[in-house]
Amino acid sequence: MKKTLFTTLAVLLTVYSLFAQETTLRIANYNLLRYGASNRFCDTDCKDQNLKIILEEIKPDLIGFNEIIDGGNNANIFTDRLLQRVFNIDGVTAWKKSPLVTNQPGEPITNVLMYNSNKVEIVSMTQVPQTRAAIYKCYFKASDLATTKDTLFFYVTTVHLKAGSLDTDIAERAREATAIVNEFKKKSNLRNVFVMGDFNVRTASEESIVTLTNAEHGNYQMKDPINRMGSWNGNDKFKDIHTQSTRTTQESDGGSNGGSDDRLDIIFVNDDVMNNKAGVRYAEGSYKAVGQDGTFFNKSVMEATTTSSTLKSALYRTSDHMPVRADFIFKGVPAGLQENLATRYAMGIIENPVSEQIRLRFSVSQPTHFSYQLHNLFGQRVQQGSCSADAGMDEADIRLESLPAGVYILSVQSGGLSSSFRIVVE
Repeated sequence: MKKTLFTTLAVLLTVYSLFAQETTLRIANYNLLRYGASNRFCDTDCKDQNLKIILEEIKPDLIGFNEIIDGGNNANIFTDRLLQRVFNIDGVTAWKKSPLVTNQPGEPITNVLMYNSNKVEIVSMTQVPQTRAAIYKCYFKASDLATTKDTLFFYVTTVHLKAGSLDTDIAERAREATAIVNEFKKKSNLRNVFVMGDFNVRTASEESIVTLTNAEHGNYQMKDPINRMGSWNGNDKFKDIHTQSTRTTQESDGGSNGGSDDRLDIIFVNDDVMNNKAGVRYAEGSYKAVGQDGTFFNKSVMEATTTSSTLKSALYRTSDHMPVRADFIFKGVPAGLQENLATRYAMGIIENPVSEQIRLRFSVSQPTHFSYQLHNLFGQRVQQGSCSADAGMDEADIRLESLPAGVYILSVQSGGLSSSFRIVVE
């Protein structure tokens, strides 16, 4: 009997150990519609306030931005502003920004990556000639990196292809896509490749997308994580993933007012990620156009029926685009994150084992929002949601959704920090 019990416990501990070696990173992209430009409709202060609302909804670990004003040194001014006024606030200090593309063609706007340095670090940047695109070599900061000297590398390319529907615009987008693929091929054995941004295309049959998704490129062939390729423009079959426009009225910031009918903003990945070949995989069902609920085809985002009024207003005023985001599972535990949340907020489980609910205790200096995920010991997510704590000592309940008895792992996140707890459900 003792041997059987010890064997069962050993199996449980082994499964838990394997599960603990995986972490979800959320990757996103957002066109900010000339962030830093002067306009009467929503100036940069206005965008900063709205971005806080939008980012609270996205909860990214790494996010690319398009259309940041670059008039000489202004890109540094405005990307620094984003970092200081939107990301590293309320005691958070972990966010960093990528190097910037220089001498880009066309109008003076640039791209940037913002990333949580507790989880991710950028090793290098390769600028793609005569484009606004750059290839960033990144690595996942696993907790055992110092001892194993091993980690997962991944490559993120931010794109903002030429806008417009003229033949010359289409040809320019194709040239930019070819330049990106050629830059990939100059490098040896890139694994876990992401290409994301504003592609400014109306259909997957356009030459730029055909180039990026061509199977002849082997491991550099880009794929749609949700397999929704097609003729996107004006097609209500794709209304749940349309990202432009948020408006039907022409505002003074110059954004498009055509209503929601285009999938301009996309996150593509290569076969490594689609088929979990190199330690990174797409989290099924996580891809989303933020604020898009599929109820306002050819209408303003303000017509969405299930999106909160606060988020709708923030999206409408900040840009004529909606962000896209998706979750990806990385093999490993991020360095420095385990137990940090519990330490910062004196967080704990009030009772364990549990039956109908999990009761969390917090001590916070101001109202704080927390998100959570509950996994079984096979690593399958069985429940997720959010809770809040008021200033001072407070408690929050997580109602369990008819879970069978067993052992689960509760992961709680807020402000770039995370902690995990072993929960026994009776």
